[in-house]
Amino acid sequence: MNEAKVNENARLRTAYEQRSQARANRDEGRAVLEHHKEITAKKKDTFERALAAENESTIDIAEAPALAQRRRDAEAVVAAAERAQALAQARYNELVRAADGAEAAVAAAVDGIFRAERMELAAQISEHMAKVRALVAKLREYVPSEWHTPVNVRIEMEPEVRTALNAVPPRDPLHVPVNELQSALTPPADLLAARRAAMIRGDEPVEAAA
Repeated sequence: MNEAKVNENARLRTAYEQRSQARANRDEGRAVLEHHKEITAKKKDTFERALAAENESTIDIAEAPALAQRRRDAEAVVAAAERAQALAQARYNELVRAADGAEAAVAAAVDGIFRAERMELAAQISEHMAKVRALVAKLREYVPSEWHTPVNVRIEMEPEVRTALNAVPPRDPLHVPVNELQSALTPPADLLAARRAAMIRGDEPVEAAA
């Protein structure tokens, strides 16, 4: 596992923990809000019942000031409950946004892991293809080039060799990299023939068996 993926895995674990806490905070905030809603509803109901009872009863002029004060006190109680509910609502909204952010952080961490995995696979493929291209280039040294073979001479090739050569696009002789121009001046068939002659003479050591 490469370092990028290790870091992204650690990031995801942290994101999981933060999401769990954010969800718990949000759920707790919802419970607090519902509690305040119940309290506010009860306070309003009590106030409205008392107000209705006053409207239906005969009011003594002497009791009017005290009755008015009780009404103001009841209104203050309802107003306080509404303020507390509003604060609970604001807090709950913050917790919901935090939970949404935590969910997004988890998704981003997962995407980060996928990105690290893609990059790791791409690096492995690039490394593998570089080896394949090098092997194919080596294999081509053993195969006569159409560019250096008379048109009336048939190039024979084993099916396995042809399949291996098709593993990468054929080299375009018109677009040879600068660092290969020097070696490209000598046809591969000539290089192979020279090596063959050297091996026949015994000038090239034979590889030892593994």
